[in-house]
Amino acid sequence: MKSYSKNNILTMLSIIILVGFTSCNEDKLFDEELATNPNKLSVTGFYSNPGAVNAGIIGVYGYLTTARNLGASGKGLYVHHSSDEMSGGSDYAVPGMYNARLTPSWYTTGQPWALMYTAALGANDVIENIDGADFGDETDLKNAYLGEAHMLRAFIHFYLLVNFRNIPISDKVPTRDEFTRPQADPATVWAFIIEDLLKAKGLLPAKGFWGEEYRGRMTSGGAAALLGKVYLTMSGIEGVDKYNEAASEFNEIISGAHGIYALTIDYSDNFGIENENNEESLLEFQFFGDGDENTGFNPGSISSGLFGDPRGFSPPGFRNGNVNGEVVVHDWVYDAYAASIDLDGKTDRRMFGTLVFDDLLLPNGIPDLNNDGDFTNDRLALTDGETWEEVYSEDGTFGGKFAAAANYKASNRKWLDWNLKREGLYDGNQDDRFLQARAHGANLRLIRYADVLLMYAECLLNGGSGSVSALEAVNQVRARAKVAPLGSVGMDAIKTERVLELSLEGTRGLDLLRWGNFFTRFSEIAASDPNFKKFTNSDYIHPAPGREYLPIPISEIQANPNINDQNPGW
Repeated sequence: MKSYSKNNILTMLSIIILVGFTSCNEDKLFDEELATNPNKLSVTGFYSNPGAVNAGIIGVYGYLTTARNLGASGKGLYVHHSSDEMSGGSDYAVPGMYNARLTPSWYTTGQPWALMYTAALGANDVIENIDGADFGDETDLKNAYLGEAHMLRAFIHFYLLVNFRNIPISDKVPTRDEFTRPQADPATVWAFIIEDLLKAKGLLPAKGFWGEEYRGRMTSGGAAALLGKVYLTMSGIEGVDKYNEAASEFNEIISGAHGIYALTIDYSDNFGIENENNEESLLEFQFFGDGDENTGFNPGSISSGLFGDPRGFSPPGFRNGNVNGEVVVHDWVYDAYAASIDLDGKTDRRMFGTLVFDDLLLPNGIPDLNNDGDFTNDRLALTDGETWEEVYSEDGTFGGKFAAAANYKASNRKWLDWNLKREGLYDGNQDDRFLQARAHGANLRLIRYADVLLMYAECLLNGGSGSVSALEAVNQVRARAKVAPLGSVGMDAIKTERVLELSLEGTRGLDLLRWGNFFTRFSEIAASDPNFKKFTNSDYIHPAPGREYLPIPISEIQANPNINDQNPGW
């Protein structure tokens, strides 16, 4: 793991976080604690009561959701890496671009690596010291906190494993001679993650335990969902048959064993600032939008923040009018949505929650988004309710904002706060709210119920069993989109449905790796699309074997003498 000096270790153990600013769109107590807890605490006897243990857990969340981790850099890894969906030139997009800038020294891979291990250290600290706290008869609360620590530690290792592959395990607070750890065999890491999630699932409460003031905290349902995803991913990548184990975890969620989860009525409720932590959410990390107060990046100071930085995710013209801040979506994604027809013969409404595009050019027209029977009053609304032609009035394409984007039909809509005001290019004016990175506070939903249904169906097609058929699970997802039910289902149908339901949510790269067609897919799309990975500021380098995973950061190799092997291809 990351090499730390003694003083840094003590600082980490004694400053359990971090950020001091008030959300402009969040008012839940859990959010407030994440955003306003810069307390310096004594190491000696710190974990003496439930409040101190809670502060320790809040600290782990904070290191995960800081801007240089899942707020921007880590989100860039999660959404862009190993994906054929997007093209962008932002520093955060580089890990998924396969271009000449991506090297072992690239900082937006090194930062999530370091911060993930710092968060793991905090989880270890809670696990090792929680028995010193007096919970009285509040056994359920103690179990909940301990379950959170195990689940967060498992998530951290899963994230690192699927991005970097050959990683150290952080399973305890290091002594003086344990500041650095060797890389572990991936099979050992998988086993460690599964063990942690089994513990977490047994300790964590079902949905509803935390109450309104602590929405977004870990639950047994979230642990089951992540465990199912771990089993499924492991089955595909490692060739180890855990499909039935994965199906069992997903079946528990579907049957209501961990509380009632359901699809939201409106697909788009899963991506903006409204309706966060809703009935579809199983694993969701909290972010805050406050561009006035949040002036720093790094955790550990009152001026830092937990915000969802939009750079590398914004449509052309919504950041700086150049490739460094913006993103385009490749045409095959647009075409998949445009070809999906609802029961009215109109375009699949999920396109409107996923992409920014000229909706008047759709070959099958605009669906009844308002469900009022009127097909004349439904448009894709951008900032201030503007339509496509109002935003891109120069020439009706992205090219009017930035010439290099002219060849693309779509960009990203998810994970942005479309309620924010936009006035031209960002010049530091506080009225340009959309253009302020720190004003975006949309939560990152990493596992939602629709994904569970589709993963469950995939497990059944690979030999797993459950109480609901694969066809019924897939058709539940399609019914929400108001597209016709399928009469039968196979893997091709599931692959298509995952594109329509989950594009730009960070699932695509893992899907390609799990299905074993990562390299063939990249070769296919690069050959068929002359603009593939070309909206960037460096040359595209076609991924070779080994490069489906990111390089171990050079900072870690230099600081940790126990790191012996760089990933192949780097």
